[in-house]
Amino acid sequence: MRNSIDKRILSNIEISDQMKQDILEGCKEGARAGDIKFRYSTALMAVILVAAFSLTTVSVSAAVITFKQRLQGMSESEVAAYTTEVDKDTFVSLDEGFSRGLSKSEIERSLVLERKYYDDGIFPEKEMAHYKTNDERADDEVAYVEEDNMVYLPADDMSDDQLLQYIDHDAKKRYVNIQNLEAEGVEPGRGVALESTKVEEGSGESKAVDVAKKLIEKSYGVDIDDSYVVLVSYFGEEDDEEIPVYNLFIYQPGLGYGDEYNVRVKADDFSVMYSGCHNYKGEVKPLN
Repeated sequence: MRNSIDKRILSNIEISDQMKQDILEGCKEGARAGDIKFRYSTALMAVILVAAFSLTTVSVSAAVITFKQRLQGMSESEVAAYTTEVDKDTFVSLDEGFSRGLSKSEIERSLVLERKYYDDGIFPEKEMAHYKTNDERADDEVAYVEEDNMVYLPADDMSDDQLLQYIDHDAKKRYVNIQNLEAEGVEPGRGVALESTKVEEGSGESKAVDVAKKLIEKSYGVDIDDSYVVLVSYFGEEDDEEIPVYNLFIYQPGLGYGDEYNVRVKADDFSVMYSGCHNYKGEVKPLN
């Protein structure tokens, strides 16, 4: 039987190079546990075992499920349920789909929890329930009810896990909506997309995105990193625009309560035509 030790383990142990070499030599084929080179203290062997376990746990923890993998892994029954919900949806604003408005505390906590969901892969302990009728729902439960296409919330403020349940529900519904739109040849637009518009490096769209990012950092002190969705559209004379422009909407995926930046960049010289920041309070922060 051939004995072997992973060299990666030894490289992470604070012992001399000679000692590491002796251990490797002692583990070669034909070496016996009784050989003097292999008889090291139990403390050293404990270090080796801990190092081996650490390497294993690192490889496991690195396999964190992203929100995209979670959405892509929905079952056929989940997709069917959300497709029904999307087809029934006629609401104009987010709050129209709630049985009550969200409190200030719920909104503020949802902004934090959204980032944990989308950026860190923190998901609710259980799925948000779906029912045919509201009679099936417990009073303290957050759930979608198909009969009136409504998300019912408990009377009191939702817990963090309940907020995560709705954030998860919103993301899955949005994902199914996007799949249906793309199947029809329609590009998801403002407030719907979970991914940025794909632009070619060096293109006009790419240059407009760079202008918008620099402007937002300078004017609002915000660094637009990969956690933001950047949607860019071109409007020219065929769209009845007197001045061809690139119109950009920039936001982080979520329930729609976070800040959203709108920048219009002239296509001829890439100067900024307009910039504004909108949030759930209805405030508009113009360009500084």
